[in-house]
Amino acid sequence: MFLNYCILNIFDYICAQNAQCWARIIKSDMKIQRYNRLKAAIERAQSEARFDFAEREQARTQFKIVLAEKERTGTWLSEQMGHSISTVSRWMTNKVQPSVEQLYKIAHHLDVDVKELLVSSK
Repeated sequence: MFLNYCILNIFDYICAQNAQCWARIIKSDMKIQRYNRLKAAIERAQSEARFDFAEREQARTQFKIVLAEKERTGTWLSEQMGHSISTVSRWMTNKVQPSVEQLYKIAHHLDVDVKELLVSSK
């Protein structure tokens, strides 16, 4: 009888240890799944940021190309437009977008079509 009692206690202990082990495995698996979901979300955000950066860089380059073609500077444009140099600089770096009215004024001062200042999405 005592032997059966000991065997049952040992069996219970092994089962409890086994259950704890499975609980750790499941918890670890859940952490891995959570990590993978987080990693995928970060990768999506980074790819969107790279795409956004590429668009901004292209727009920045387009504005500078038009100014260079017309042999003008941001300082000259700021004087012509009556805006501060920092405002024009923010337009050139695509940190701030000029309004449609301002785009038409910029195009007029640079003697170009407004379409040349805009980057095609195609």
